[in-house]
This record gives sequence, structure tokens and C-alpha cells, in this order.
Amino acid sequence: MSEAVRAGAVRPASRVQSVLWFVVNHPVRLLLVTVLLALVTGAGLQHASINNSDRALFARDNPGLQQLEAVESRFTKDDSVVIIVRPHDGDVFTRRNLTLLSELTEQAWTIPHTQRVDSLTNFQHTEVDGDDLNVTDLVSDPDQLSDAELVRIRDIALREPNLVRNVVSERGHAATINVSVVTESDGGREAPAIMEVVEALRADFSARYPDVDILLTGMVAFKAASQATTEHEIKTTSLFSMAAILLCLLVMLQCQRRGGDAAGDHPVQFDRHGHHGVWFGVEITPVMAGAPAIILTLAVADSIHLLISYQQFLREGLGKQVAMYESLRVNASPVFLTSITTAIGFLCLNASQSPPFVDMANLVTIGVMAAWLLSMVFLPALMMLLPTPKLAQHSERHAWMDHLGILSLIIASRCWWCQCWCSAGLAALSVKNQFNDVWIDYFDETYEVRRATDFMVQEITGHHRSQFAFPPVLPTALWTRSTCRGWIALPNSAPAAGCKICVEFFRHHQAAQSRYAWWRSGVLQNTG
Repeated sequence: MSEAVRAGAVRPASRVQSVLWFVVNHPVRLLLVTVLLALVTGAGLQHASINNSDRALFARDNPGLQQLEAVESRFTKDDSVVIIVRPHDGDVFTRRNLTLLSELTEQAWTIPHTQRVDSLTNFQHTEVDGDDLNVTDLVSDPDQLSDAELVRIRDIALREPNLVRNVVSERGHAATINVSVVTESDGGREAPAIMEVVEALRADFSARYPDVDILLTGMVAFKAASQATTEHEIKTTSLFSMAAILLCLLVMLQCQRRGGDAAGDHPVQFDRHGHHGVWFGVEITPVMAGAPAIILTLAVADSIHLLISYQQFLREGLGKQVAMYESLRVNASPVFLTSITTAIGFLCLNASQSPPFVDMANLVTIGVMAAWLLSMVFLPALMMLLPTPKLAQHSERHAWMDHLGILSLIIASRCWWCQCWCSAGLAALSVKNQFNDVWIDYFDETYEVRRATDFMVQEITGHHRSQFAFPPVLPTALWTRSTCRGWIALPNSAPAAGCKICVEFFRHHQAAQSRYAWWRSGVLQNTG
């Protein structure tokens, strides 16, 4: 290093160096500007909203999404809350358990936006009486039923295709109450409020029937769990990432006085609050929950490079301003190239057909470049205002790093081949990765919605629905004998071999006028 640099008599030789000297010589002005910029961008947090709908994963021009929305706009939406009742005695066909099902079915109508409630007790059972057809609830006044009537109800339910493996298990040890709800928002924002009411119902009935387990699942439960998970992940990842960053700074920088490690944390804090506050109306989805951790990792790397070089120049005897200038000069190009190449890599995700991945890529790009700006402007300005840290000279504790560096140079060829073989091995293991778009697998077993759905799929019914809208040639062709015969035969030719299918027919006067009919098949259980 030249004597001029040691003496502090450094003159900028280029425009870039002039900018670097401006950063070092005007810390207060730049500190105020960067803080104000962070506050303005962070103010956008008040407009942040969470979209917990699974439809957010699809673009508006996705053919499948367009077909689903076309069916729903012509008929109705099909969100649901599924209440699973699992008695400890393993038999739902008792007076006490049927009373619970009957009362819970009635109370389910108090759930907001409820359109329909299907259960074992309110199933419309048809009996022939001479020339008359009597249609009544399968279960009426359950607490007054005789033993013979209980046996009769059990026999009917377990032989009825629309009940068994739909709202009651094959062994009769568990039953479900399907609550169909129609929400007004598309982002599932009403799901938490709906689940609060359902949770209150469950708490009430669990207190009255402690010998019965009541589990909750369904699409509304998925959306509520998704929002809770997103909020939790954003908070926990930010907290754990910040703790890890502080630990790394303390270990790597080895500061003997306060100042360096805390200063390195401030740009990360501003970047964490600022990158979410972009005023672009972006909705936060579960895919974007990992963006804070990604940005924090990249942001702290820039700060560490600058602080390590700054402390190195201070140990060599340079003044505070000259040391920071030299640190900026040495690291300006590497830090910028690292940031811009990372940003370009994430911007390539804009080619994705899933909007959440595009939004995450754009947010990470903004965050990475914001981290670069804060590291190059805010961090040097803050360090100029803080007292100069008292640093120890080069310690013998770092001698092992010198030996490691020398050893790596001596056996450079072996190290290179070892890295190649390790990379090849890891690349070969990548074929074991599996693509899994099963929505329920987004949650682990610690979530009740996952445990409840696993139990429902294994013991009672499935959780997937297929909907079809058939446009006939003539309005009267909806209910011709040949058309109805074809609809009835359709489930038997379903491509999902080994699946039991429950068929429901819906006819609406508007649908008849528009010459459409709605046929819904629920894939209830894989029996193969």
C-alpha cells in the first residue's frame, strides 16, 4: 500500500472513486436519505395482504383455472368445511353419537356463508309405501331411537352408496359433516373468520362430548392454515435469520468493542422492512414466505465483506475515513457483480407460469439490489459516525486459516478433483427428487388439517372433486333418457381406476335457460 494512502492523502482518480469519497465524507446526509427511503418503502406494509387461496398458484390465462371459474360463475363455488366425528367407542350408530351428529349438523348452519350441510343424520332417505314415496331424514329424534331402529339405520347407511365412504366410514366408526360455504373473496381472506366460528363450535361440543374426537379439514380449513403458516413462517424465518446473522457477525468479525457487528446488522434490518414495502400491490402467498430469508442471506454477505476489509485496513494503521474508502474501493466491483448476477438469476423466474414465483423473484431482486445500495451507502455512513473500534492485531488463533490456505495451494489438483467427484455425486442424487403438487403435503403432521385429512382419506373418504359442465344440443336434451343414461354410466368409465365415485345432479332454472347442466363427481376413496 502506498505511503499516500497511509497518510490519508488520497485523491479520487475516477468518477466512481469520487462517489466513494462522497459517501465517506457526507455520512449524515446519506444516512438521513437512506433512512427516509427505507421508511417510505416500509410504509407499504400497511397495504400488504395475504392470499391463501390455492388458485393464486395459477395465472389468469391458465385453461384449467378459466374452466373452473366459468363453471362457478354459471353455477356456484364449492368450498367446504369438513367436520370429522370419531367416537372413542368406535361406533357412530349409538343414540349418544347420533345425537351429537344431529345437533352438530343443526349448528353447522350458523357457520358464516353456509349454503348446504350434508351429514348422516339429514340424508334424505326414500321409502316406498304402496304408490307413495316417503322422503324423510335418515335420523330423526336420535335420543328416542330403539335398538331395532339403530340397527335399521346402520344397515341403510352402510349399504347406501351416497353415504358410505362419503359421510360415514365402511366400518361405521367415524362420520363427517360436510359444510358447503360460498365466500365472496377470491383470496380466501374470509377463511380465518369462518374457522374461528367452527373452532368455537368444536370447543363447545368437545366439552359436552369428551369421549368423541372432532377433527376439522376441508378447503376452508386449508386456506386458514395456509394463512397462519405464511404469517408464522415470515416471522420465524426473519427472527432465526437475524439471530444467525448476528452470531455469524460476532464469530467472523471478532470485534472487541461494540459497533462493527451492530452496524452490519442495520442495513439488513432496513432491507428486511423495505423489500416487503414495495408499492406494487403484490399479495403475499406461501411461496413468497421464504423471500425474507433469501434476502437476509444475501444482504449480510455484502456487509461482512465491507466490514472485514474495513477492519483489516484499520489494523494496518489507516485512518477511519481512508480505511472505509479503501474497503469500498476494493469491494465495490465484487459486491456489485455478485448482486447484479443474483438479481438476473432470480429475474429469469419471470418466465414461470405461476404468479407467486414471479412475485417472489421480483421481490428478491428488489431486495438484493436494495441490500447492495444500503451496504454501499448506509453502512459506510453509519460506520463514519460510530466510534472507531479498538481491534486486536492479528492473533495466533487465525494461524490455522493460514495453514489451511497454504495446504489448499499445495494440493490444489487433488482438491479440484475431490470437488468434481462430490459435485457429480450430488448431481446423481438429484434424480431421486420427486415432483409433488399434492396440496395437503404442503403441511407436515404438526398441523391438524394434515392429520385430519390423512385420517379422512385413510378411513372415510377422499378430498378431491371433479366438476363438469355439459352443453347439450337442445335445452330439452338435458333430461332425455339417453342423456341421463350416459351420465349414470360416466362414473363407471372414469379414468381413475379403483376409485369410488359419488354422483350428484343439479338443475337450476338459470342453467336450463342457458342450456347447461352441472354434473359433479367426487373421487371419494382409492380402493385399489
